[in-house]
Amino acid sequence: MLDIEQSLMPKVNNFEKHAGVQSTLIVNTCRKEKYAISILIPTYKRVQTLKDTIASCINQIGFEDYNIIVCDNNPEREDETEQYITSLPISNLKYYKNERSIGMYGNINRLYELSNGNLSVCVHDDDMLFPHFLQILNDVMSRYGEVDILFPLKVKWYEDKGELKPKENILPKRFIRKITNYDLLRGNSYPPTGFIAKTNRIFEIGGFDENKYPSSDYYFNVKAIRYLKVYELSQPLYIYRWACNISFKLDTLIGFLDKDIALMNVIARSNYVLRLFKEYQISEHCKGYIEKIASLYPEYNVNSLPYYEERISIYSKTKNMVLDYLWRIVYKIIRMRNTIYL
Repeated sequence: MLDIEQSLMPKVNNFEKHAGVQSTLIVNTCRKEKYAISILIPTYKRVQTLKDTIASCINQIGFEDYNIIVCDNNPEREDETEQYITSLPISNLKYYKNERSIGMYGNINRLYELSNGNLSVCVHDDDMLFPHFLQILNDVMSRYGEVDILFPLKVKWYEDKGELKPKENILPKRFIRKITNYDLLRGNSYPPTGFIAKTNRIFEIGGFDENKYPSSDYYFNVKAIRYLKVYELSQPLYIYRWACNISFKLDTLIGFLDKDIALMNVIARSNYVLRLFKEYQISEHCKGYIEKIASLYPEYNVNSLPYYEERISIYSKTKNMVLDYLWRIVYKIIRMRNTIYL
């Protein structure tokens, strides 16, 4: 627990780990030094999906004061990604190559260092922004200056199941809601893609800790709500492409269990109400991952997972009615208290 608490301190600077790795500027078509918003895209050998991501960034409506910064973790020169980037006829793009791979979260941290925007948006190289993404988020951030980080809703796209690509749907009424430990005790539904942040605030909390992989974004979010003002926007603004990738590898799924549960124990210590629901939420979290492991890897003996199966068998009997009912009431009250209608 002490290690986790120390990693959540703002003085921990995760940008230092790869400070000696150079990012070489390959393409620069930007016409000015500073922008209101920088869109940050980490990439590594996924040029086909990257094309969709960049196209969605280029085709923004109602907002023009932004640039696009791509940082490539593949140091190979003249590869397919570089050839594609150099062919783009746009005037707001920077493309960097790291001299060696620094991992996904290391590359995300590097992009914040390379940002030219007062605000920054990180988007994975397989996700896509809806056309009014920047306009709506900039309007909210301008109107509510106290907001440091804003997570819009995402629309999951199960492309491998043959689903059609989702279309933008602007809601007539929207609200923002402060994210709290009550949200994060339920697990992490806020990925490190598709959110907007005041760039300097990312440095104030030390960026992403890759030592907490694969749950680095979960740890980042817990740390962020401790020291910053973090909100969720009720408007879906980007496509979260969902496919079988590294997140579904067996070692990764088991890693999520280990890292997530350790963090959930720390979250629950923040007040007595969360402590009351800790075992229930951890049990539900374990159940979800174990069911996914059993589904994807039927040959794997889930009973070999340390203590998880025992925890599930105990709390699946007691959680049903009382704890579930009480949690729904408490969570609804907390959400209402932290909601601002736009």
